[in-house]
Amino acid sequence: MVDNIEKLECLIPTRMKSGLGYDIIIGRELDEIIIAELSGNTFLVVDQNVYELYNSKFKFDRMGNRIYILKSGEFSKSWKYAQNIATKMLETGCNRQSKIVAIGGGVTGDLSGFVASIFMRGIKIVHIPTTLLACVDSSIGGKTGINLNGYKNILGAFYQPSKIIISTNFFSTLPLREIKCGLGEIVKTSLLSKHIFDYVNTSVSKLLMLDSQTVLDTVKLCIEFKDNITSSDERETSLRKILNVGHTIGHALESINKFKLSHGEYVLCGIELETKLARELNIIDEDYYKVIMHLLNIASTPKIKIKNIDKLINIMKADKKNTDGKIDFIFAKSQGETQEYQIETKLKALLEAVI
Repeated sequence: MVDNIEKLECLIPTRMKSGLGYDIIIGRELDEIIIAELSGNTFLVVDQNVYELYNSKFKFDRMGNRIYILKSGEFSKSWKYAQNIATKMLETGCNRQSKIVAIGGGVTGDLSGFVASIFMRGIKIVHIPTTLLACVDSSIGGKTGINLNGYKNILGAFYQPSKIIISTNFFSTLPLREIKCGLGEIVKTSLLSKHIFDYVNTSVSKLLMLDSQTVLDTVKLCIEFKDNITSSDERETSLRKILNVGHTIGHALESINKFKLSHGEYVLCGIELETKLARELNIIDEDYYKVIMHLLNIASTPKIKIKNIDKLINIMKADKKNTDGKIDFIFAKSQGETQEYQIETKLKALLEAVI
């Protein structure tokens, strides 16, 4: 009887109100809610893999010409595809009263959000993220963006959605690598919150096995945490910077490695290298260093060969967070505590010591 009650509770959607004003619906059986969003004055942008897997279920084709099937992969986050989507929206009669529904991972959400922010000076967007990474991170907080000349998210805007619908049922068709990709942002979030760290550290094996309750609990914890941060600092002028743990090096690795791995995998690599830098700089003590390395090991952090440190540093110099010609890092210092640190001249020597 208790098991049946728990299963029933797992099927009841959780409804949250973001501090930035939009609705967040989290659950498993959200098919009817998703289908309802595809009616009316709507334009659908859907990831190609999601389209192929779920077209028969959600009948995406009923959108007629008001659908853009986006090729999967980071290369789609470009001005070319933003222009293609906007052009098709214009050709199919979209107007200021239209809304975009974006169904896919972080690439789909970032690109669609960017188009929504500039089409006719801004229209509504509903995010329906389908990857673990997009659910716990990229769909929350209103960051949109596209890449330019190999540099990550150089063009973009802070633009909040009108709604986010998170159905964990989509995870059942994700390959294990995509689940581990989501772990990158989950591990990052756990370093910022002792409560989340304690949960993730004891539940990571269940998470990898997609235990339904563990997945839901993890997603909710990460969303609540990120929403609290982004609601306090929407445009990343202060507090929101802590969400960049692992990202300064992680984004540079993405660019230099031509996006061969997923964003979450690069974040894991970035956390590893930045934690090693923090130890070199005596920012982190040995005990916490070992705790982070253990968690990264469980998450199967990939190993990347860095052949050209100078090129990696040059890419980091173009990071949006930098100030006064110095490269900005956010280091995990202790459980739930970070330290902002700027490095100017000695970064190459430090990287050579930890790579």
